[in-house]
Order: sequence, then structure tokens, then C-alpha cells
Amino acid sequence: DKYLESHLRVFPQGQLVAVEQGSGLVVGVASGLVIDWDAQPDTSSWNALTADGYYTNHDPVNGNTLFAADVMVRPGFQGQGIGRRLYERGRLGLARQLGLWRVVAGSRLRGYARYADKLSAQQYVDEVVAGRLNDPTLSFQLHLGFRVTAVIGDYFKGDPESLGWAAIIEWINDEVDQGTARTK
Repeated sequence: DKYLESHLRVFPQGQLVAVEQGSGLVVGVASGLVIDWDAQPDTSSWNALTADGYYTNHDPVNGNTLFAADVMVRPGFQGQGIGRRLYERGRLGLARQLGLWRVVAGSRLRGYARYADKLSAQQYVDEVVAGRLNDPTLSFQLHLGFRVTAVIGDYFKGDPESLGWAAIIEWINDEVDQGTARTK
């Protein structure tokens, strides 16, 4: 489709695919782009951060941040370490390889709708971070070493599970100094 074609054209290294050996079945995908997070005019939504899903704001010259835009594991293959490998070998490994200072993502709060009548989105995230609640997406990312930097509404407009809410998360590449990070 036109989005995937654009992703592959602007940053093929950032588009990752996990394939089952033997069958050749695609069991997971992850995509991203390099941006200068601090220079982004709008960080309030996934659409703003991805140029409406086309990734045409990919900036390999000035960018110091890998924006982890999407990750999906095929149902029936979840819980087998595929998502972990896409993150560890893919995203975090790519950030190290390119000399990027950090990886940032919008973590879709998939479990929030069940608690929205009792907790604000910020309270929900605080409970997940403290380990008192489990969110299918955020808890997984926290275990990989990400930390929450903000909670944003209307990040995923129209999403019934998150009610539009996301936690902005980051992972810092301790091999790179923030002031010198650039792509190679």
C-alpha cells in the first residue's frame, strides 16, 4: 500500500519483519523513522509524528531519535518473544548501530478503557509503572527498559481500547552522548 511504499522509500532500515522459519509466514512487523524530537512542531499525536503515516519527516541528518511508530505480532504468535526480538534486535539494535541517542514511542494504553471510570489516564499509567496494574503494551515496553515521559490524550483518535490515550516512552542509548548523537 502507499504507506508501506513510502516507509520503504524514505527509511528501509527502519522497517523490520519477523518471518517464521520453514513456512515463510510474516509473524511480526515493526516500523520507525529518525526524527529530531526536540525540533518537531507537533508531538501531540501519532499522525503528527509520522507525517500522517507516510514517514516523510524522516530526518537522518539532524535526527537523534528513532521514533518507533508501529509494532505488531500476529495473533497466535504473541507471547513467543517475537515482539521482544523486534525491539531488542531491531529497534534498540538499530539505534545503537546508527548512533542515535534514544528511541521514543507512543505506547497505546490498550487496557485503559476498563479503568477509565475509576482512574484518569495519568493515574492508570502511574499504577502500571508501579506494577499494580498490567497494560498489555506499556508493561511490555517498561520491561524492555523504556520509561514514561508524558501521558497524552487524543494520540490515537477513535481507539476504543485506549480511548485515544498514550504514554510517551523513551529508551536511552547509554552508548551515545546526547550532544553528539547523529546517524552514521
